[in-house]
Order: sequence, then C-alpha cells, then structure tokens
Amino acid sequence: MKLYEIQKAFKKQILSAVPTNTPLEVHRYHTFYTLQKTLARTFNQTRKFLGEEEFSALTQKFIEESPPCNPYLCLYGEKFPSLLQDPLLKDLAVLEWCLQESLNAYEESESDFLVKLAEIDPDDFDALTVTLNPTLRLFKSVYNLKPLFTKESLSEIDFALGEFYFLCKTEGVIASVHILSADQGVFLGALELGDSFGVAHEKVVDRNPNFSLQETLAHHFGEKNFVDFKI
Repeated sequence: MKLYEIQKAFKKQILSAVPTNTPLEVHRYHTFYTLQKTLARTFNQTRKFLGEEEFSALTQKFIEESPPCNPYLCLYGEKFPSLLQDPLLKDLAVLEWCLQESLNAYEESESDFLVKLAEIDPDDFDALTVTLNPTLRLFKSVYNLKPLFTKESLSEIDFALGEFYFLCKTEGVIASVHILSADQGVFLGALELGDSFGVAHEKVVDRNPNFSLQETLAHHFGEKNFVDFKI
C-alpha cells in the first residue's frame, strides 16, 4: 500500500467512530479538540448565542463532514455558517468569518496611490476602477449585527429587519467591524464588483440624490481603503 493510501485510510478512521481505549481514540480526541478550539475562536460570538452544547455538536458534525483541506487552520471554517438554521446567527457567523478572512489577508505596504492619482486627467476620473485594500471584507445583512459583538443575549430589537452593511478591516494585528450607511455600502459594493467611480456614483445617486462623492472619496482615501487603480 502506498503512503498516500495509508494516510487516506488513517484520516477516514480518525473522522469516523473508532473503538474506545485504542491509540486511534487518542488521535481522534486531539484532532477534534484542536479543530473545535479553532472554530470556537473564529466563531466566538456565534458560540455564545448557540450555547456550548449546541455549538459543540455542530462543530463535531462540521469536522466530520468538512475536515481541513490544508494545514493552515486560520483558514478553516468558511462553510460552517451553512449549518446554522437561525438566519440571524447564520449572518453573524458569516460576518465573523469575514473578520477572520480580513485578519489573515495579505496587507498591502504603503503605496503611492494618492501620488499617482494626482497625475490623472480630471476628465478620466469617472472611468477609474480601483483595487480595494486586500484586508477589506464587505457584508450585507437584513440584521443589525454589530451590537451582537458586545451583547450576551438576544432581544426583540435584534430581529428588526433593515438594510445593514458591515466592513471588516485589519490594521496591523487588529481586525475590526465597522457599520456603514446604506449609501456607503452600495458604493463600496459596486467598486468591489469592478464598477468605475462614475458607475458606482450613479448607483448611489439613484437612491440618494444628495450623496456626496467628494466627501466619500476623501474618507476612503484617508482610510487607505484603495491601494491601486486603472483606467
């Protein structure tokens, strides 16, 4: 039997039920313990609202059905939110995953973005498309999820429906969640899809004629949310 076949068979045994009081049981325990701790760190708020017992059961099911496909455990858990039945908690888990992705994304070094931008002909400005900071993750939900990062229990107000946009961003080793206005969310979402400044602006103005492109760009330039552009 070839080595990869032995490894595949060992993996299958570890992820399935193994006889008690055997060496395999020890390996299974440590495997599940490590992966459940990884998921608990990533989905910490979701775990609080689910409760330890339900979270443990769901993570065990997830590990059995979707074991890691690479050794980087910081990238493990993307599909975990799909196991959640409650739509509010599912969105909370997705937002926590966005935060995890932001934390582990490649962070651009200081660039001369604004210097290059100053050389652009003003007539070409509307045609520019930009590259967002690689640590940015934009997420839209019908729930106001931000308060759930500080609460320990849910109340009726948490279930009020609306249009909420969240931006995950990492600076140094600190990842944070920012709540955006709907206008800002639509604008950034359009840029993320590859729309130009002009097209993104039109999409927001259709919703809010008073939207200020100048103020919006000044904010994002100051926050270094854009790292490159092209015409």
